[in-house]
Amino acid sequence: MALEDLTAQQINSFIANYENSGKIEGGKFSLSELRLEKQRRIISPFPPAETAKAIVEMAQTSKDGLVTYKDVWQRFRPNAVWTGNAPRAEMAKALGRVIAYCIDNELPILTALVVKGSTRSHSPEAIQNICNEVRSYGIDVGTEPREFVKGEQDRSRTLVAEALPKF
Repeated sequence: MALEDLTAQQINSFIANYENSGKIEGGKFSLSELRLEKQRRIISPFPPAETAKAIVEMAQTSKDGLVTYKDVWQRFRPNAVWTGNAPRAEMAKALGRVIAYCIDNELPILTALVVKGSTRSHSPEAIQNICNEVRSYGIDVGTEPREFVKGEQDRSRTLVAEALPKF
């Protein structure tokens, strides 16, 4: 059976078994492979390839090479007001799918360019969260989270939006 043939329930069960046993390998699929497949299946309100392209385009036109969560959200919801938890939930799903898209297409983690609007930066906790999430999908993030995120930002800024895979 191929990974994509597993049901969501089967994937969740395999992940739980790995987590309960404290192991990351041992079955037909590794824990990171299962987690990444689960990420691919997130139902996102924004198509991942289009979201990735939007992040690259908006970052390239901004003064600091970064883009805010709200900017990305408004690209897909131009007439909607950013208020409450709904936009944050939509953005979490959309950016989660972009991470899977980046890994699947051997791209830098483009979501490293997406920052809080109030500070136009990542908090130390956000940097650690980015690294923890990417590491959970089997990607080596090194020993310095800040350096990993900065490296992903620098690599992301070299991309051309039109050249990104369509998915």
